[in-house]
Amino acid sequence: MFGGKPIIRDMRISVELILSLLAQGVTQEELLEDYPRLEPDDIRACVAYAHAVVARDSLAASSTTATSTPPCTPSPNTAATECWKTPEDDNIISQLRRVADLPRGGEIEFVNGDTINLSMDLARVVLSVFDRMKTHGKIKFQGKIEGGKAAFEKEIRNIAKALRAGALQA
Repeated sequence: MFGGKPIIRDMRISVELILSLLAQGVTQEELLEDYPRLEPDDIRACVAYAHAVVARDSLAASSTTATSTPPCTPSPNTAATECWKTPEDDNIISQLRRVADLPRGGEIEFVNGDTINLSMDLARVVLSVFDRMKTHGKIKFQGKIEGGKAAFEKEIRNIAKALRAGALQA
């Protein structure tokens, strides 16, 4: 378990991430290329895990009334993956951690709907600085960068400036 979520073997790759990527159309070959330590059996194990969870949930659902509906039902205008989002998915730091684990980097979405593509290295630098902050500093920093692309880019410039001045270490 990592952050309360099941992971693949001793890697910091969550089963949820692999299932989400598969649902988005990423092929097994692309996953294996992006995650060199990942093996085909790991991907099959993720799908088997999802099957077990769904099978267990469908058994529990059969004991409820016929009028109950799932918390989110995909429609033609809603991607199925939107139904799988949890509150943690919207957290800017959780998104940074996800991008830091992706060899090609990834996209972060802000509260205001702005998005930005980050490299894995930049996400790791930001997280390295964040992880060394005290609790109050973390809350303040997170509040600043959640606002949108402009606020995030401003904080990145501040981090770069502090790194160049020697006030911070990456």
